[in-house]
Amino acid sequence: MCFIFLLLIVTKGYGQDIDSGKAVVNNYLGKYPIFLLQKTRSASVLGKNRLSIIMGSSYVWFNSRRTPGGTYQEFNKPPDYKYTVATNILVRYGWIKNHHIATGIPYIFNGSYLDSITFKNNGFGNLFIFNKWHAIHETRLIPSMTIDLWTYFPTGNAAKKSGDEDFHFKTTISISKAWRHFSLHLNPGLVLDEGFKKESFEVNAAWLFKIKKLSPVIEYNFLYEISNGASHDLDIGCKWMVLPDMVVTAGMVLNLYSSMTFAEKKAVFASVYKLF
Repeated sequence: MCFIFLLLIVTKGYGQDIDSGKAVVNNYLGKYPIFLLQKTRSASVLGKNRLSIIMGSSYVWFNSRRTPGGTYQEFNKPPDYKYTVATNILVRYGWIKNHHIATGIPYIFNGSYLDSITFKNNGFGNLFIFNKWHAIHETRLIPSMTIDLWTYFPTGNAAKKSGDEDFHFKTTISISKAWRHFSLHLNPGLVLDEGFKKESFEVNAAWLFKIKKLSPVIEYNFLYEISNGASHDLDIGCKWMVLPDMVVTAGMVLNLYSSMTFAEKKAVFASVYKLF
């Protein structure tokens, strides 16, 4: 509720250009990156005939596992361990005004030593494609809103723990509101399995601060999987505009709470964004 309240705050329509110092009118409206840190996306789309590529990677490690009784037991260290490295290439293209289409495929590396069993494997995850529609453009009083429709294809491999062999469908809404020195972003999303039954629900939110070419970001990610439990993560990172059309993002993840099979996770991540 606090986040929604902040989105409805009425601010003045005049700011100051950081470089020139001249007064400008609403120059900050709609001025935020396509994506924030790991999961949160802004309510914006690429312009028509524009292309962007994002290459990203994350390293996640765990230190405890849920027991049949519902409590968590830490791994025996050493030698027990569990980690996941995920890489992804995402390509977006503005194919028509107020719409862009995107496709990506992750490649997953898994490793663990638990119960005296070593597991190391890697493989492609579920390829996905989605269309993003810019339904409402931001004004002084109204936030921007986009609607995404996703399809995940059965290109994963459950045995390798790099996805699965099923279709999945996701719908997400992105809401963004900008002020002179920061912007707020909210993404609720629902995932259905190939039988169109509810599989998971997620809420991602981010607060981006504008400091010239550096933009610190705080991100909150909630995920509830019907078959596995819930997870609350806090991401802290920064976006650096290396060039006018290139941005480098990096940060770390702190797990606040988890009822999933493996918990107490920590992670680091980085990505490079290029606009053409």
